[in-house]
Amino acid sequence: MKEPLKGTQSRFGDNIMHGKTPLNLKIAIAVTYAKGKREKHGVENLGYVVDGVDWNP
Repeated sequence: MKEPLKGTQSRFGDNIMHGKTPLNLKIAIAVTYAKGKREKHGVENLGYVVDGVDWNP
């Protein structure tokens, strides 16, 4: 799950959760700037599982 959450642009991604029955997830990844919040700097990738969304982030 860490690999899809790397980058500097907002985007959609796909991830497969492995188990008895594999689950294919569509993830919307929003990128924001930390601006020193929580003592972090640079970009933060926030991933949201979405279903049925038909637009670009």
